Amino acid sequence: MKLPKELPKQSERTLIFVSDSTRAKWYLADERDMKKMGSFLKPKPEYTDREGDFSDSMGNRHSRAPKMDVLAVHEERMFCKEVIKQLENALRSTKAQRIIVAMPAAIKKQVERLLPANIKNKIKQWHVANLYRFSGIDIAHRLLK
Repeated sequence: MKLPKELPKQSERTLIFVSDSTRAKWYLADERDMKKMGSFLKPKPEYTDREGDFSDSMGNRHSRAPKMDVLAVHEERMFCKEVIKQLENALRSTKAQRIIVAMPAAIKKQVERLLPANIKNKIKQWHVANLYRFSGIDIAHRLLK
């Protein structure tokens, strides 16, 4: 898709990475073009019976369901690790020179703590916002000013 004329021309290849707490998507903006490069959805734990046996998103089986807050923290941590993995892969495949990230505060805090230094240095803007529900052009209007 073409970037609107009112937005500045992107002189560097820019990776735009947006997420909410369960899914993420990323775009590459280069000069006046922007295209969606990928997305992922956090898998939900699968409960297998009435006693509370479940498999977490990594496929590990648990004989008893932990308290829901413990499960939520574990699932959020696994999501953040997947965000970092996908961000690294997207950066490698697009060869972007800079990164713009938008995600909710709780996810940003964990991702920021786990990010390798080489990726942290390429992030030019952090936005604490849930922009996942917006289209690519709406995201560009909000982040590429």
